[in-house]
Amino acid sequence: MEEYLLRLTKGDAEHITELFADDVECYVAAAEAAPWLASRGLAADFLRLTMPRFELGESTVEADRILVDGADAVVLGHFTHVIKPSGRRLSSPVAIHLSVRAGRITSMHLYEDNVALVSRIRGKRPITAAACDAAKNALH
Repeated sequence: MEEYLLRLTKGDAEHITELFADDVECYVAAAEAAPWLASRGLAADFLRLTMPRFELGESTVEADRILVDGADAVVLGHFTHVIKPSGRRLSSPVAIHLSVRAGRITSMHLYEDNVALVSRIRGKRPITAAACDAAKNALH
């Protein structure tokens, strides 16, 4: 967990993916699909697409609490990123559950409000529960 967080802070997708097993169970909260099985290559592709949106060296990962139980680790904390090219600083609470076998990450579950984060990256206001309810009611 500590090495993953260190490499994530540095923003180097290639070095992060070295930590993953060839097949990784990934889950990202608020994703349209259910948990999915990804290859190490897909994890690398995701990081290659995500990392360039942030100013390297400006992101921080604050681990408020790290819990370890055998091969499982959970971090509760905050990600803070500076978005290119606007320079806006965005902070988001996060929980990550990693499972490690034979020194490689075999499962990663990321819990973050991705809908609000993407909205903020695009310069829009976060979607509120009231706005979601209004949209659902308009469809019925």
